[in-house]
Amino acid sequence: MRCCFSKDPAKGDNSPMFPDSPLMDLRVRQALNKAINRDEINKTLLAGKGDLLINNNFHPLYRKGWNPDWEKNFKTAYGYDPEAAKKLLADAGYGPNNKPKVSMVLRPYPY
Repeated sequence: MRCCFSKDPAKGDNSPMFPDSPLMDLRVRQALNKAINRDEINKTLLAGKGDLLINNNFHPLYRKGWNPDWEKNFKTAYGYDPEAAKKLLADAGYGPNNKPKVSMVLRPYPY
């Protein structure tokens, strides 16, 4: 998603590449997370065999530095709550008459 990428961090330019993206607002990103019913997706698509990914690309079994607070706080911060998602979007200035518009960059990965 076009969000929080820096223009050229290798050259010290950490300014956002897409500063007008709604995803620059933490409330919008939290609302998107709260709008996802992960338990239902796991049950329906993965026959209940999926693991909840608390921190993207970082699983507690495979890496040092895991913070147990991430698991403790996940449900409050990111757990499924459609009403809280709507409130977060409203607080960020979005609603039925002002929907956030987000462009996505999709890249095929061979694996």
